[in-house]
Amino acid sequence: MSDDYVGEIRIPLKYTNIPADKLLTEADDEISIRLHATGGDLFSAKFLSGRGTLDINLSRMDLKKDRYFDNYYILSSQLRNQLSQRFDFAFTGFSISPDTLFLDFEEIISKSIPVIHDLEIICEPQYQIY
Repeated sequence: MSDDYVGEIRIPLKYTNIPADKLLTEADDEISIRLHATGGDLFSAKFLSGRGTLDINLSRMDLKKDRYFDNYYILSSQLRNQLSQRFDFAFTGFSISPDTLFLDFEEIISKSIPVIHDLEIICEPQYQIY
C-alpha cells in the first residue's frame, strides 16, 4: 500500500448563487479527478472521503464569457483549492477533467400585462356585489 498508484474519482457538481436575472439551462454535471498517491491515501480519498456533491458558488467564480457564443465558462483550475480543502488532497499531484466547465444561461424575462375581464355577473334577488 506504500507504492504510488494512479486513481480516478468522479464528483457530481451542484451550482449555487446563480445570477438572479439568469437561468442555468445547461452545465457540466460532474468532474473527474485523477490522483497520484500511495495506496492508502488513494483508498481513503476514493472510499472514505465524504462523497457527495461539490458546490460551485458562481458568485465567487471568475465567469468568463465565450467570445463566439452567448455562454460562459469556468476554468477547472479555479476548483483546485476547494477540492484540496474538501478532500484533503495532500498528494504528489492531481488533475481535473474536463479542464473547462461550460455554462449556458438564458435571461429571465418577465412582462406585466393587464387582464381585462369580459364578464357579466347577475346576482339573485337580495344579493349584491361589493
